[in-house]
Amino acid sequence: MKTPLPQKAVLVMLQITLALLLASCKDGLPDWEITVNNAEFDINTDGELPPDVTDLVIDLAGIEFQPSDGESFVVPLDDAQINLIKINPEIIKTLFDFLLPAGHYDWIRLIPNAESGTIDSYVQQADGSQWSIFIDPSSLGSLIFSQPFTINDSGELQGFTLNFDLQDALQPPDGDSPDYLFTPETTLIINDEAGKLTGVVDSVLVTSDSCAIYLYEGGDATVGERGSSSPPSRRVEILYDEETDNYYYLLELMIAGDYTLAYTCQANIDTTSAIEDINISNGTHVSVSDNHTTILNFFLGTSS
Repeated sequence: MKTPLPQKAVLVMLQITLALLLASCKDGLPDWEITVNNAEFDINTDGELPPDVTDLVIDLAGIEFQPSDGESFVVPLDDAQINLIKINPEIIKTLFDFLLPAGHYDWIRLIPNAESGTIDSYVQQADGSQWSIFIDPSSLGSLIFSQPFTINDSGELQGFTLNFDLQDALQPPDGDSPDYLFTPETTLIINDEAGKLTGVVDSVLVTSDSCAIYLYEGGDATVGERGSSSPPSRRVEILYDEETDNYYYLLELMIAGDYTLAYTCQANIDTTSAIEDINISNGTHVSVSDNHTTILNFFLGTSS
């Protein structure tokens, strides 16, 4: 089994001051006199990409914000690229180095440069070849983070995470197409409200190098494989901790609510494109609370 790796997260600091006119900021921001505050943004990635993909670079034209009580506005970006496999903290910090109004927001959207046949956003493979990424302009919602959030004016530091689930997010060129399609699952997470879900997995249950925990929305969800009508919303590998001699799993950045957990040791053959009839355990209900770590262990014949 794989040993734990550091979370692929990058701390992004928005240097924001108090009581000023945004007209003096970057073009695209609204001309409002508002109070703003400090906020920290992380970028995190879940899931695995094909092993021959070494770089996944998204070229950004801008970042769009949707206030709850007004029209959206766009902060334009020049020469802005993020590599979701090799995230550079300094580059990410530069992307978010602007002034943002305090208030309630419905979503954030990253606006990509991703034209067909153009190496602006691209995939690089292990052999050095580059392939363009195409995102249809009508489907820009694939890079939208739609959790409502608030930038307050209380002086308290706030943290948010833009989370990309990269599992099956890349579709390779088909036929005569020169493009990869990129359709990640995206989530905006309010860090102070996020919980964690973890537990030990009995070694008797770990029967291959492809064991994973499957997470389903709802406390009484139907358990199914990824190509079924009831697929998991997230999955994480079951890892081995040499210090404790235990197998375990860890789900971070969890939004409070009820979930169903199950496990399989055939995750390597479970795809979204077909029904593989893999073996998945019965589901177990678990509740996650804000800013709290919930423990659910899996032992032979039971979960607790």
